[in-house]
Amino acid sequence: MTAKERDILYRCPHCREQITRLPDNHTYYTCSRCRTRYLAMVDEQTNTVAFVDQTTRPSSRPLGLPKGSVRALVALSMVATCTALVARGHDVPGALASLLLTIIGFYFGFRVKSASLSDRVYDPSARRELPLYLPGGVIRTLLILACLFMAGLLLHRARLLSVPAHLELFVILAGLIAGHYFHKVSRGTGPLLGHAKAALAVVMAAGLSWLFVTETHAALPPFAVMLLCATISFYYGSRS
Repeated sequence: MTAKERDILYRCPHCREQITRLPDNHTYYTCSRCRTRYLAMVDEQTNTVAFVDQTTRPSSRPLGLPKGSVRALVALSMVATCTALVARGHDVPGALASLLLTIIGFYFGFRVKSASLSDRVYDPSARRELPLYLPGGVIRTLLILACLFMAGLLLHRARLLSVPAHLELFVILAGLIAGHYFHKVSRGTGPLLGHAKAALAVVMAAGLSWLFVTETHAALPPFAVMLLCATISFYYGSRS
């Protein structure tokens, strides 16, 4: 790399201090302003640079538990509350049903990172502690079993199909969970399936928007609108 090419302006990833001279490839650099130490990795063909942070910073562990444990505790407590209400013969209040949908959506609708090293180069020696020290997938399995139990009780008491709010909740949840497991079994099928799912989700979203804005959704059977919503939740679940 020539001296002229090395004079390209770069910035410290931590404090944004200007860096006009880089060290050689695979050598260390310490920022003159924030004193953060990096390993500089220079691609001489493209003139791009990766700064690998060498500073060890303590990670935040709410209540001293592994990352995600508080979310897991809240999720389990809310689904247990809904299950207890249904088991006692009560309907799930609208606000609690919306909260439950949000919680399940978090666990099944967001891509899970493979490691907690979100802004550093992956370290294969790093040991990741899972929420509540439980094996991977346990929280999701408990949430699914609780939802199936609630749906079964409501169906047995003829409260699932007769109460629109209940049916809407479980149809959308079903789409979300189905999408999650569809993603698991369809891994490695290539990008074409992903493009098809994305196109379907965009079309369904446009259709739903048109139906509600023009107020023509009232002319459709309620279950048809639920299925359209479930199609979109399926896409979010398939991205997990």
